[in-house]
Amino acid sequence: MSGRSARAIAAVAAALTLGSVVTASASSGPTLVKDIDPGSGGSDPSAFVKFSSNLAFFAANDATHGRELWKTDGSSGGTAMVKDIRPGADGSVPGELAVLGGQLLFSADDGTHGLEIWKSNGTAGGTTMVKDINPGPDGSDAEGVTAFDGNVYFDARDATHGDELWKSDGTAAGTQMVKDIDPGSTGSAPYSFEIAGGKLFFAANDASDGRELWTTDGTAAGTKMVRNIDPGSASSNPQDLHAFGGDVYFAAQDATHGNELWKSDGTSAGTTMVKDIRGGQKGSNPNLQVVVGGNLYMIATDASSGEQVWRTDGTSGGTVQVSDIDPGPNASVRPPVVTMGSKLYFSAFTAGHGDELWRNSGSIGSGLLLKDIWPGPDNSEPVGLRVVGSTLLFTAIDPTHGQELWRTDGTKSGTRLVKDLVPGTGSSDAFVEFPLAGAALLSARTASKGEELYTYTP
Repeated sequence: MSGRSARAIAAVAAALTLGSVVTASASSGPTLVKDIDPGSGGSDPSAFVKFSSNLAFFAANDATHGRELWKTDGSSGGTAMVKDIRPGADGSVPGELAVLGGQLLFSADDGTHGLEIWKSNGTAGGTTMVKDINPGPDGSDAEGVTAFDGNVYFDARDATHGDELWKSDGTAAGTQMVKDIDPGSTGSAPYSFEIAGGKLFFAANDASDGRELWTTDGTAAGTKMVRNIDPGSASSNPQDLHAFGGDVYFAAQDATHGNELWKSDGTSAGTTMVKDIRGGQKGSNPNLQVVVGGNLYMIATDASSGEQVWRTDGTSGGTVQVSDIDPGPNASVRPPVVTMGSKLYFSAFTAGHGDELWRNSGSIGSGLLLKDIWPGPDNSEPVGLRVVGSTLLFTAIDPTHGQELWRTDGTKSGTRLVKDLVPGTGSSDAFVEFPLAGAALLSARTASKGEELYTYTP
């Protein structure tokens, strides 16, 4: 019910600044914003996105209307359903939320047209379907909605072209397929959109060249494969696209090097492997994380050190390992890697301490275990790392309190449980959704209310 795994990948990139919020003091811990689904069922709030300085949209289920589009200013009175798009208990299941100018673009299913692109200005009357891209009840299943240069770009499906690249300016006339990259009913299935250097990059499969890196300027003629990294019909499968220094960095594989770190300026000549981190065909499987100063940090694997934090300045010589957690091939750093001040924070597994929270200053030998939250080799499994002001919030498990909200100021003594929302070994699974104006909105579950929306000020 919670969809927590998807929200954990999404939590790396979400950020929000709101005003007029009702917050709790640090001493009292999280407080309930609104009991959207009264009783023990819970509304399972998710898919948060900033709309303006004092408004956010999200999806929630109040049991009567099903999962629908909601809005909040962080207060109980300012938290309300926007529109019952699909009347009844099934709900329209809004997702893929993106802000374009003064409107929200998202996908929803009204029960008649299937999953299509909708828009909203925050009112029921201003919430309408943009276009029935795939007429009938099946829907176009719009995914990857990304705002770029006055439009949103996304993957959508129709019966003739399959899954292809579409764009929309929020009007029916301005919603159109950009290019039929793989002619026929299968489609190129574009995904992993990222803006870098004034260009929109994505991965797509044109059938003859496999799944490779593409770029678009919004026209058919300007939508081109950048480079066939793994020549022939094999796929390099670009993924984890991340903007850095005017280029896009990503993980891609070829038959010689396996899955390694690449970068591109949008030209074939300017698309190169940054470094063969792990020699041979196994590849280092880089997982790109965060840009700090003049470096891009990632998690990568080499033959001798296991999964560690690495950084790159875009050159082979400047691509180096910066963490050495539990030396040897079995170490495992887990995403996300976040920054607070000048330090990196992440979860890492060691044989002696299990999966715990670590701090690193960006150089080898600077790793510090902040706290062995679950003492010994068991795992506290820190997840959902979110920086709010000068405090890092995260969710972790200990044998006394279960899975609850924790905080740290970057010191051992300042790493502590915020509040045991479900007293004893039961768990609230408290999870920070996004930071706002020095506070945080989070979801948490209790026996009496289920999973609902809370607020907390560190």
